[in-house]
Amino acid sequence: MSNISSTISTKVLHFNDSPVSFEVIVKNLSSGYASFKVNLGAAGADPNIGDHWYSLDPITSTLIPSGDSTKFKIKILSTPILGMDLINLEVRVASVELPDINYHNVKLYISSVVEQLKVYLPVDSFAIYPRKILDIPVRVSNPNHYSTDVILRLSGLDDRWLERGSERRLKIGAGKEGEIKFTCQTPIVKETPCGIYPFMVKAYVRNEEWGKAGGNIEIRPIGTVFFTVTPQSHTLPPKNSWLPQFKIEPARYYLSLKNASNVAQNHITIAVEDSNCNCRVIPDSGAAKPGITLNLNLEARKKRHWWGLKRKYPLKIIPSLSERRLNTTDPSSHTVELWVYPLLPLWLQLGLSAITIALILWLLSLLSIKGHTDQVNSVTFDNNIDTILSGSRDGTVRKWKATPDHILCQGLNWQRFCLHHQAILFGEENASNPDEIEVIKLRSDNNASREFAFIGFDSGRVSKLNIRTHREETLIDNQDSSNRILDIALSPDLKTIYLGRGTRLLRCNLEEKCDTNNDSNNLIRPKKSIHALTLTPDHQSILAGGQENDIFMVGLGGKHKVSNFNRLHPPINKESDQITGLKFTQNNILVSSDNRGLLQIWNFNECNNGKCKLLYSSHKSQRVGIKTIALTKDESDRYYLATGDTDGKIELWSFKPNLRSVKLQLEKTIKYPQEIRSVDIIHQRNSSHNRLLILSGSRDYKVRLDIHNIK
Repeated sequence: MSNISSTISTKVLHFNDSPVSFEVIVKNLSSGYASFKVNLGAAGADPNIGDHWYSLDPITSTLIPSGDSTKFKIKILSTPILGMDLINLEVRVASVELPDINYHNVKLYISSVVEQLKVYLPVDSFAIYPRKILDIPVRVSNPNHYSTDVILRLSGLDDRWLERGSERRLKIGAGKEGEIKFTCQTPIVKETPCGIYPFMVKAYVRNEEWGKAGGNIEIRPIGTVFFTVTPQSHTLPPKNSWLPQFKIEPARYYLSLKNASNVAQNHITIAVEDSNCNCRVIPDSGAAKPGITLNLNLEARKKRHWWGLKRKYPLKIIPSLSERRLNTTDPSSHTVELWVYPLLPLWLQLGLSAITIALILWLLSLLSIKGHTDQVNSVTFDNNIDTILSGSRDGTVRKWKATPDHILCQGLNWQRFCLHHQAILFGEENASNPDEIEVIKLRSDNNASREFAFIGFDSGRVSKLNIRTHREETLIDNQDSSNRILDIALSPDLKTIYLGRGTRLLRCNLEEKCDTNNDSNNLIRPKKSIHALTLTPDHQSILAGGQENDIFMVGLGGKHKVSNFNRLHPPINKESDQITGLKFTQNNILVSSDNRGLLQIWNFNECNNGKCKLLYSSHKSQRVGIKTIALTKDESDRYYLATGDTDGKIELWSFKPNLRSVKLQLEKTIKYPQEIRSVDIIHQRNSSHNRLLILSGSRDYKVRLDIHNIK
């Protein structure tokens, strides 16, 4: 017989997340004192769970006498096994002093409150390009005390994006966590517009929503807008007609913009870079969704020119996109050609041109100036180019006016417009037996109102001509063809004239009639023809050069001191060699030329026994001789030398008159058809010009003026 008797207040308990309790009454049936204790166990529970899921009051009873009883209160605080609807509890009653044990069974029904599942996304924001594969991980936590079958559904995205559909099934144990992945692959570019795509993942249990979490996918912009233009070239009018066409249709270009991107273009416009083009785009703008092609027309009109050939105008066509995330089209622009025919057909232009040229030639023939009728032997400037004289074998002295600023002279170098013929000052037009003029020297006296020309004739005659009154005064009248006048030199005071007359060097007083038989007038008689004269810079001596390349210097003091410079130019052919030009610089540098093309420069300050220091020497081809030279200088003391050659060439040289060495620099070469007989040169400097004017006369009867601008 047991010494312990125990009863429980209930055999069934219902637990719904709130504590439940029951009582155990224990009676001492032994003959002595005894203390009791109660333990509670759950079938299937983890043995390591302990007794924290219930409480006991008291934990151990005090000693009670035989026949007395004690009460224990047991409170269930939580379920001992998660996920169970029914748990069998075992109540064990024992005594410290007694060996007996009582057992009782209690059914514990679990009916706790169901908690929502916890759904969350480890990554809730994604950025991808079309055609890329994306895994969307989803985690679900089950806080309940039982296992749960969960259906996860992803919404918000096109089902075609999801490789295995939009639904997944997952079983999650009580208090456990599960994870799945939705694999997503976006389609081709044109089917995946860029933008933000939100999505939602919801958890369903027994078709009821038990949790959800959301995220978004950003589709990045990719692709381009392809831009094409046809045709690449157009012509206005399309066909060139034999007759003028004044009303024509515009040139039409076809523009195509294919949106091969995932960006919608809601407003595309076209710009044309050509300010003179009347261009119109039809329609003026348009839209193109991904995968769509926008077609536009460009009508181009251009103001047509009357004259000339077909002209090409480039038109740069530039599209402008409303959605700037793609920057520009591919390519960013197109340049097409617009060819425009003139209003007048070519045959009509040629006909009108021929008529115009004929008319111009006819007018020019009416305006043509009369010039010399034979070769021009001498040309000369005055000091300021107001007067230009030329002398010819036709026996006339003509006066010219320089017009270098005439547009046709300055721009085209048309000689007809560089000089203006003013008058014949001496001689007769088309005289039957003219006295040929060999040389002219033009000088003004101290009274600027009196300007004179000194004329030397082939017959040996010498005249003085008043330019203003056209009055001629004969200085030497006796004619002798063997004593032709080839050069003239004038004293600075215009009181004395020096003549190279045949084989004699004459000096004549201009205030008296020159007597060629007077020995005092004969400075030198070298028995060689004299071709060139020049005064030394100090005007104390005169140099005469002529046949056999001899150069003589004659002092102009009381007695004529003659120095023979012993052929400064060595002759090639003794009898036919001739000095053709002598010119001095201000510092006694002498320039000489001969008919064999020999050009030499001497330091006249260093002469000993007729030998002077040679600073420069050059020789042209033996077939080319120097017929004439002229010298001038600018304000910087740079000298300019013009040479006229037998082959029709004028060469312009520049140099600095250094006493140790001289280097000639060729500035310009001018070529004419026939021999240059005479040149003169003058420097002109004012507010608008810094230039050289080169005057020349030639064997082809022409007097010409050339311009060289000094930089």
